[in-house]
Amino acid sequence: MASSPLFFCATLFLLCSFANAQPPALTLTIVNNCPFTIYPAIQPNAGYPVLERGGFALPTLTHRSFPAPTAHWSGRIWARTGCTYDNGRFSCATGDCGHRLECNGLGGASPVTLAQFSFHHGGEKDLSSYEVSLVDGFNVPMTLTPHEGKGVCPWSGAGSICWRRVRRC
Repeated sequence: MASSPLFFCATLFLLCSFANAQPPALTLTIVNNCPFTIYPAIQPNAGYPVLERGGFALPTLTHRSFPAPTAHWSGRIWARTGCTYDNGRFSCATGDCGHRLECNGLGGASPVTLAQFSFHHGGEKDLSSYEVSLVDGFNVPMTLTPHEGKGVCPWSGAGSICWRRVRRC
């Protein structure tokens, strides 16, 4: 498939479930629409737990879902590309985090397109935010989409920001 500005390679979905949980349970789903395997990496901001050991492989046209923390959490997710494992050494052309598959809290080498999150769990004043940022460069097109595109901002793409209430998923 030819590359175009409308073909988004990596998509992250925010999924909400309201099954008697307080605060609402959030699920993060990373979808790889790229024509190659990506290696998503997750880095929490200082003081927050590492999710999914900080990284994993995600083959083309697949997805992986995992629960977001139920307490306040902020951090970033990016796609590592051009990764190889050769002679016992793992490395990536973009986003490398110390030659590890599981970044375990380490940041990635630029350039990378970032998905940045801040989940706040505080009742009616519960404002969470998400954005796609190019502050560390660009390596793959990316969108962030709340489940079913509902809420104040139905999606966020490279360079845009959206503040929304998590309860409006």
